[in-house]
Amino acid sequence: MLQAGALYTPDFARKHPKWKVIDYSASFHELLAGAEVVVTHFGETILDSALVYGKPTVISVNPDWTRTAGSDDAVILSKKVNAVLLNDFTPEALLEAIEKARRQTPPKLDNGAELLGKHIVTLAESL
Repeated sequence: MLQAGALYTPDFARKHPKWKVIDYSASFHELLAGAEVVVTHFGETILDSALVYGKPTVISVNPDWTRTAGSDDAVILSKKVNAVLLNDFTPEALLEAIEKARRQTPPKLDNGAELLGKHIVTLAESL
């Protein structure tokens, strides 16, 4: 499956007839939940795919995007979520990154909202 966003063109689907190609989905979380491996640019999808849905993830940093997080941030985040960082933009490197990601397991983290809620309740009870 390819979610192409603003870059969507029917050419993607014609070139890859076995793929499902969409522009956007209001149910993107369902697509993540059903994915085997997620390949994404540096953004919130990394956190959702790896930490919320426990999916092996490949992170691709676009060097042309200068107003977003850079390579150093991607290295740090990829280590934290046990994702594979794609630095070589070739089909072979992408396939290798996907296979490597399949062998890795994202970390299991405690629910931060639940922990924060418990701390707030404890604090409120002590007032």
